[in-house]
This record gives sequence, C-alpha cells and structure tokens, in this order.
Amino acid sequence: MIDYSQFGSPMPYGPWDDDQVSELSKALTAGTDINTPGAVAGSGFPLRPESLDGTLYNLSYRMEHLRLWPQLIKDDVWNTVNEFNVLRAHGSGVAFFHTEGDLPAEDDSTWQRMYATVKCMGCTRRYSIMASMVRMAHANAETHQTLGGTMWVLEQLERSLFAGNSDLLSASFDGYDKQITHTRDLRGRPLTGDEVNYGAGLVFDAPNYGKATDLYMPVGVDTDLIDDIAPNARYQINPTGYQNGHAGMQIKVYDTQRGPVALQPDVFISFGDVPAAAAAGDAAKRPSVPVEAVQLAAAGSGSQFTAADVGAYRYKVVAFNAYGYSIPLYLTGTITPTAGQSVTFSIGDGSPVAAYYKIYRSTKGGFASACKFAFSIARDTSGTTVVTDSNAYIPGTGRVYLVQQNREFNQFKRLLRFMKIRLGMVDASYRFMLLLFGNLVVQAPNKGVIFFNVGRANRSPTYDAT
Repeated sequence: MIDYSQFGSPMPYGPWDDDQVSELSKALTAGTDINTPGAVAGSGFPLRPESLDGTLYNLSYRMEHLRLWPQLIKDDVWNTVNEFNVLRAHGSGVAFFHTEGDLPAEDDSTWQRMYATVKCMGCTRRYSIMASMVRMAHANAETHQTLGGTMWVLEQLERSLFAGNSDLLSASFDGYDKQITHTRDLRGRPLTGDEVNYGAGLVFDAPNYGKATDLYMPVGVDTDLIDDIAPNARYQINPTGYQNGHAGMQIKVYDTQRGPVALQPDVFISFGDVPAAAAAGDAAKRPSVPVEAVQLAAAGSGSQFTAADVGAYRYKVVAFNAYGYSIPLYLTGTITPTAGQSVTFSIGDGSPVAAYYKIYRSTKGGFASACKFAFSIARDTSGTTVVTDSNAYIPGTGRVYLVQQNREFNQFKRLLRFMKIRLGMVDASYRFMLLLFGNLVVQAPNKGVIFFNVGRANRSPTYDAT
C-alpha cells in the first residue's frame, strides 16, 4: 500500500498555516477542461479520469423511420434481366350480341412481356488494424462501421424507391416518380381528405381496377391532412386515455369511400429542399460547378406562370453524378417573366461532368438564399444543357404517393440479398463491402397516383431540417 509516508510526509493533513492551506487549494483544483492544458502547475486535468456515458445516443434516423422498404415484397431472381408478363385486357372486341343462329364474334385477351434490369447498390467501409485492437466505447470498430453502413444504404434505398430515375442517373433504378402512371397537380394546395378520396376513386375506377391501401407523404403533409380530416369526423373516446388525462387521437388510417388507407409519413420523402452550400463526394470524381453558358431570359407563351406569379426570381444550379454533387452555381441577376412566359437559360459542363442538374428557384421577389428545389434535368451530351422553367413544378412543395401496396402492384426483385463481403488487405486496414443487387418493379403502374406540387396549410408551421 502506498501512503504519504513514502514521500517523506507522515502527517499530510497538517498542522499547516494559512499560507500552506492556500497553496493546497490551488494544487487540488480539478478544473473543467475538455482538452489538455499541457504541463501546468496546479492543474488536476492529468489526474481526472474521463466519465463516459455507457449509452451511445442516436441523433440520426432509426429503422422505424423506414416506411416503404419494410413493406415491399422481396422476390429473388436469377438473372440480371428480370422478365414478367402482364394481362392488359380480357378482351379487345366490341361485338357482344348476335342474332339467332350466328357465330359469336371471335375475341382474345391481350398480354405483354415486360422486363427490368438489375441495379447495383452499396458502399465500402474501412477501419484500421489499430482501431480493431483498441477497446472502443459501445462496440468494436467493425460493428460501428457495419451498423453505420447498413443504415446509410437503407436511407439511400428508401429515397430511391420514391425518386429514383434512370433517365437522370443511368446506374439508378426507377422509383415511383418514374413508374406510376397517374398524377394530380395540387398547385401548392395542401393535401386534404377530399383529395385522398379522389385518388382512391381514380385507382378503383375503370380502367385501373385497383384498391388504394397506403399513402406515403412528407411528415408535414401528414400533419396537414390530419388537421383537415380530424375536425370533420366523430370518434369514440378511448376511456383509458380519457381517464389518464389524455387528449387527442393518433390517426393512422383514413377510411375513404373505396376502403381504408394507411397513412405513412416518411421522413425520406423530400419537401422543399435547399441546396447545400458545400460540395460532397470524392473530389476527383464528383462534378465540378457548372458554368453559366446563356443568362436568364423570359420568352414564349403557354407556361403556368400566371399574373399572380409575376415578379423577380433568382436561380441556383447544382451538378450531380454517381459520386456526389457540386457547390451551387448562382445564376447572374434576376428574371421577371410575364404571365404565360417561360424562363430559359443554358448550363455548360464543368470537369468532371455531371449526369444531371438540380434546378432551384427563389420565391417571387426572394433572395438567392430563398431558392428551393424545383425540378431536375438530365445533362445534354453536347456539353450545353438548355433549361426551361414553365412553372410546372413549384419550389418548396412536395410529393405524395397513393398506391395499392401488394404483390400485384410492385415488388423488389433481388439478384443479391443484402450482403457483407470482406475485401483483401492493401494497407494496414480492414475493408468490406455492403452490397445489394436488385430493382423496384411496378407491374401495375395504373394502380397508384402521385400528388405533386403539394403545399402546406397556411396555419401550419414549416419544418426546418436544420
């Protein structure tokens, strides 16, 4: 046992005079430093062990935030090209009645062979040999990287199931935006119960013959929908909740005239995105900032800019490819289209080149900082991409998807189930891939409807992602 006698002081706690007590006070100051102050006389930092909470607190998304991917039926395939048959019509003729003794008119069904190609998804994770040997908090290095990589892949997958578009990025599969047949433009109005009933009726009616079951939407849109339908209905009070002082009701299903529809608020459906200030991705492979080839101009007729929309607008453009995106290009000046005119401008390639561009527009009379996502456009292979904004897509709005969620409507076809594959060592670190090969196949695209240009109710607060 070590005591103070080994340091030549058999009576470490006194008797001491006032000056010695004052010096002792200085020497025992623990401090609240986060970073080491170095070798400082009287600092207790080197003697103060860290107190680290044993729980890792998650400030990001969890599995419960995934709404579409867990519901999809997954079906295994054994070829990079997956073919399937669809029945288009039971008959194609019109001759039904015939006179006595005549031969009824000959008729036949209509079938069609269709196909979808498998796409490759995944990421690579790495951790050093030394990191694998260090006793890390909460879990080892490989577990941390595996969990983080898995959740990141699932996020990208969930987003792509809605917004994937092979016309913009050839490596991507097509999501609901590209595959669903029917659309309805709300022109900035909020989603209401009447609109959901309209969509359910459209899916149910000829020639679609479907039954809407699920409604996927941004969280704010779900809030507005509940605020619309809740005051117009009667509900039986839950006696348990009432007795415990509970008020309100969580509405998870909306009964339309064509059957119940489950409400699926999804945090991964974009709503009024703003461009990031910094570029992201591998600097050697991501697209560089594009150039402004032709400045803003207003011309033509027949656009959806109305008299109420007349005002000055600003634009930003961000270049995207499979490896990341550029910093925003701020277009020179403002443009004021009159009613019926379209806004045009041209974008030149940077290097590396983009696969497509996202166009952001300000509110009427707004600053550049008010620019929000309007639409995307594929890069023209000539090197100069002409952009036309007819106000068909309103910045700061979102999309809602009403579908018949079952095997008849869609499936996810997997060539490779989600898998972890270790890579060979090329340096003093371990690497592994997280891979998934597959494609979203919507066999019955007429059994769904997309509401676009969906706005927020005037009374509703606007969610700020920051």
